[in-house]
Amino acid sequence: MSRHLVVLLAVAAAACGGSSAAPSGTGSTPADVRAYNATAQQLTDAAASYGATSQQETTVAQCQTDHGTYQARVQPMIDQMRNLGPQMDEMMDAENHPEDADIGCGADAMQWLLDQYGSQACASTDMSVNHQRAEQHAQLMTDWAQHQTVRSAQLGSLMGMDMGGMTGMGGSTGTCQRNPDGSFTLSGGGMMGPGGGMQ
Repeated sequence: MSRHLVVLLAVAAAACGGSSAAPSGTGSTPADVRAYNATAQQLTDAAASYGATSQQETTVAQCQTDHGTYQARVQPMIDQMRNLGPQMDEMMDAENHPEDADIGCGADAMQWLLDQYGSQACASTDMSVNHQRAEQHAQLMTDWAQHQTVRSAQLGSLMGMDMGGMTGMGGSTGTCQRNPDGSFTLSGGGMMGPGGGMQ
């Protein structure tokens, strides 16, 4: 068989692969998507729980203890989501929905939010100020985690997954955008940046 014919056969075989096949390099699996969805829901619950607990604090020392516990709880979740996000965005592109390929952006936004709050948490001797900052942070983190829950469910549906046990199905959400100043915006959602409720 001539080399020219081999090349033609290889091209023909690639063309017959089907439109649903992910291109090389898109490594997200149904297990990845399911794990991401579950982690996003856990993060939603953790942020909401922290927001409620923080309102009961009466001393700065108690505030610092609760914040440290919260930080230790959610940081591994965000790390996992940041690791999985880029390949899930590749899969979203492969499913012909590039406008929804913002999963990595959303995970980065939550890390930014956690870091910003970490520099302000429990910094005031006025506990009412600490309560307000914690409440604002918890609401923003919950909003972004819910965005990630919905987006991962959308990807799972596009991939034809069995959606049993996943949350966020049928939901709608905005789009994550990176701003020049290092902040993040969720269109139709909330602004995370200077003056965005984190003063």
